[in-house]
Formats: sequence, structure tokens, C-alpha cells
Amino acid sequence: MQANRVLLTGANGFIGTHILSQLLSHGLSVRAVVRSPSKATALASTFPTAANTPSLDFAIVPDITTPNAFDAALQSPNHPFDTVIHTASPFLYRAVSNNLDFLNPAIQGTTRILEGVRDVAASSVRRVLITSSFAAVADLANAASIGAKVHTGADWNPVTWEQALDEANRGVAYQASKKFAEEAAWKFVREEKVGFDLVTFCPPMVYGPLQHELKSLKDLNESNGRIYNLFMKSKEDADLPPNGLYLYTDPRVSEIKKALCITHSFPEDGAD
Repeated sequence: MQANRVLLTGANGFIGTHILSQLLSHGLSVRAVVRSPSKATALASTFPTAANTPSLDFAIVPDITTPNAFDAALQSPNHPFDTVIHTASPFLYRAVSNNLDFLNPAIQGTTRILEGVRDVAASSVRRVLITSSFAAVADLANAASIGAKVHTGADWNPVTWEQALDEANRGVAYQASKKFAEEAAWKFVREEKVGFDLVTFCPPMVYGPLQHELKSLKDLNESNGRIYNLFMKSKEDADLPPNGLYLYTDPRVSEIKKALCITHSFPEDGAD
């Protein structure tokens, strides 16, 4: 069975816009979820031929942590959703004031989208995809061991909640946000015995060109911002700055192709 109607959260983000572009290019109908009308307007200008046609409409969810946050967005009686792709999760370090600004949106936002599918779209949704992270899987505190290990679905970053709350380390809070959000997703699927498949994919750092335009360099996404600062705010003889993880992928050739491959066909069995 082929997918044809997709709900995409975080659609105006770095990865989200690449996914949206590819979904539209493959003829799928997409509802893009963003936080404000102004973000919807900006996204529509990036995809002017598709915007506000049967190919692309928009939903506004100002706060993904609130109960029933996605219920209205998931209502599409004339063209029900068969696929949900959840990419909305904070990664912009300069936008957080404390570690909970990473943790709560990631964990609660993931839970809310799954609750919404269960409560509003259970009869039509066949698959939910969540953009997790290699940070959820690997022991990044022991980076030297990463290259020698083959990671599987049984591996989890050993970071604890107590470590995640340590305000001295934003990076650990981000890692924990991805781990605990993905754990919450799998727990939900097990306990609720849902009728849809859950797929998470866990890329390392993601570097590549933007799909959307920026008004200012201060709006550059976190990963590309590190590349920019390395070249433009450094010196010729400077040491290589810490990056946490020296593995990367390109949103055009791996993250997106994986999302499309998974989205385009469904197995006959249940949650996987």
C-alpha cells in the first residue's frame, strides 16, 4: 500500500523543509505543522506552487507540549492521513534558557503527537516516523568507543535524567532529550497497543544546504551554524573546535531518502 496523505511536524525546520520538498516532489499531499501563521506564510513562499492547493496545506500548533496539541491538525475527514512524520524538537542552543527547554518539548511533543494519532486518526494512520538522533543511541561521553561499535536498536545513550538537568552542560541535555523522547515513543506503542507502525531514525550530525531562505545569519540552524562559525569566526592557526560527534549525514541523500522509502509502503504487520 502506498502512502498519499502525510502530516509533517516541524515542517519549517532544517530537516523538515528537506522532507517536505521530497514528499511534494513525489506527489504526496502534505499538511505542514508550524508554530505560527507567520511561519506558515514563510513556508508557503518557499513552496509557492504547492501552497494552499490539495498538495500542501498548513496547521498551526503554537505549543506542542499542551494536551491535545495536535488533535485539530490531525483532523482531515475528506482526505485522512495515513502517515505522520514528527520532526519538531528543539536543537537550537541559543534559543533555550535552561535544560528543560530541550527536554520538555522533545518528550512531551513526541507523546502528544502519538496521543493525537490514537485519539483522532487511529482509523487511518498506518505509520508514524519520528526523527530521533544518534545522540539517543550512542554513549557520547565515551566518544572514543563509538567507531569500534556496531550500534543496534538495543543500544541507548546511558545519560541519566539527573545528568540532563545539570545546567552546566547544554549538550548533555540535548542528548537526553532525544533519548527520553524516543524511549517515551516506544513505551507508548507497547502500552497502548496501537494499530500503526512506529519507525525512528537516528542520524548523527546533519550538514547540508538549506531548503528555505533565511532573513539573517542569526537564523542559521545549529549544525550549519557550527560550520559557519568554524570558517568565519575563527583563525587560521586555531585548534579544531569541539563538535561532540565527528559523524555526519547530508539531508539530501540519506535522511530524506530513508524517510521516503519508509513512507511509501507499509507492511501488513503491526508496530515494528
